[in-house]
Amino acid sequence: MSASELQLSLRRELLKLSKVQLVKRCKTENVSPRGNKTEMINRLIGTRPRKQSAAKPNKRKKTHSIASSSEHSGSHDQIDHFQLKPASSLKNVKHKKQNKKPSVKSSEKARKYAVYVIGGNHFGEFGLNHTTTLQELTKANEHNISQIYTGYQYTIYQQRRSQRFWSAGYNSYGQCAFNTMKRNEEWITACRRIEYFEQQHIHIEKLCCNISGSCSFWISAQNKVYAHGRNESGQLGLGHTKMRNKPTLVASLSSPYLRIVDIQSAHLYSVALVSMDNAISCIVKQWSRREALSSSLSAKHIRRIIDYCALNNLVYITKSSELDDVESEKTDESAPGTWSLMQCFEGHNIVKIRTGSEHTLFLQDNGSVWCVGDNTFGQCGETEDEEDERVAVPMEVEFFKQNGVCIVDIECGLYHNLAVSKERRVYSWGHAKRGQCGNGEADVEEEYIERPHFIEYFESNKLKVKKIACGNYHSLVATTKDEYYLFGSNKYHQCLCFDEQRQTVVSPFCVNEIVQQQTKAKHIKDIYLGCNNTKIIVY
Repeated sequence: MSASELQLSLRRELLKLSKVQLVKRCKTENVSPRGNKTEMINRLIGTRPRKQSAAKPNKRKKTHSIASSSEHSGSHDQIDHFQLKPASSLKNVKHKKQNKKPSVKSSEKARKYAVYVIGGNHFGEFGLNHTTTLQELTKANEHNISQIYTGYQYTIYQQRRSQRFWSAGYNSYGQCAFNTMKRNEEWITACRRIEYFEQQHIHIEKLCCNISGSCSFWISAQNKVYAHGRNESGQLGLGHTKMRNKPTLVASLSSPYLRIVDIQSAHLYSVALVSMDNAISCIVKQWSRREALSSSLSAKHIRRIIDYCALNNLVYITKSSELDDVESEKTDESAPGTWSLMQCFEGHNIVKIRTGSEHTLFLQDNGSVWCVGDNTFGQCGETEDEEDERVAVPMEVEFFKQNGVCIVDIECGLYHNLAVSKERRVYSWGHAKRGQCGNGEADVEEEYIERPHFIEYFESNKLKVKKIACGNYHSLVATTKDEYYLFGSNKYHQCLCFDEQRQTVVSPFCVNEIVQQQTKAKHIKDIYLGCNNTKIIVY
């Protein structure tokens, strides 16, 4: 019997064995038992699987017959694994590789962003070293900014693919993270770099600030929260009412068992949305270690356990002496500046929060919307008592419930709201005097709208909404076709309408063409709305 026949018979015998028997066989013969059955069998009989690769073409002979290749190899068994492509086909492959288009990731890395601004600049929030109002789009920042965070009359810019942040604007409460009161500077007109987190080697995952608040909340990769800014009513949640002009750790929210989803600040209070995912994850990991499981649970398994437990998110609000009526749902009496659980949402899974000047919207996972706070302009919707200008206990917006409208996104201006339904329709309600609700002259004449209504422009033009945003008195809607529409107050040309007679834009106004003409850019990355101004990132 030849050597090849012996190997073949041995292989047949080994194939009949189970994997456990093969492992034992490998150990007795001092062969590595790693890998699958085929790899172990190959090691036992002393062979390795042949790699199927194309041989290099012979420069002298352009064609090879099977007979010649078998003679050269000396083994007829190798014929099945030997394939030779003609030289012409190899040249074509090379040519295709040279002309291969760059991937999307590589094109994104090479992309250069530019920031353009327009509108009110009363406190230098553009960072251009002046406080002059800009009546046309002007290039603002040279740091390749990829994200803009807008607070009440101040701005924080983030450099692309980095942990570098710059701030500018109103800073009398330290909301720009600098102490300028020693020099009697109430605002910063030139962008200043926030170096605190770099110096402390803190990696920031998320920055939370909004148009109605003068507070900034930073969430680190270690799930710690840092805050600075206005705090006379305890908005920072530090347990006191002292102002902070540099990032300060919020100990009560910085726990490995909590995951901070979002923090929104209104004029006199702040609201935090907290997930319990981390708590379940920590419990599961501790349990697995205590039970000495053979292998630690993967992230996928932990995610399944979290989904199975289905714990609702928690909503916390800062205690404020100015908001005793709004906080009536809380049981414990605590000093201003401490976080208290809003027990009224027990049994309701809140997935998004947004605050206006003195009102707050809550989006539940089933598509219902809740509201609480000031209702002077109908921003909390219809109430039983029409003369009641404040909603003390969170109530559900009845319009969406009665009409079976499922909401998937919400945003707040100072006194108005926008919402997007599952069918991608936009609804607006609240203060409408400056056209920020987007339904024409009828809204302006009514001054404010208590009952949410959808904006007919997008419905009549069959446009599906992708994103919404609110400034103080103007609004933004982006469609799935990457068209950007602005409407509302245009006193400082913040809606990019340059007709001096149009102080308000009462219907959605597409700005893509204007932006491309004035910036010479082909694409809009995003548009951010501030206090009487608009900031645009293009590329």
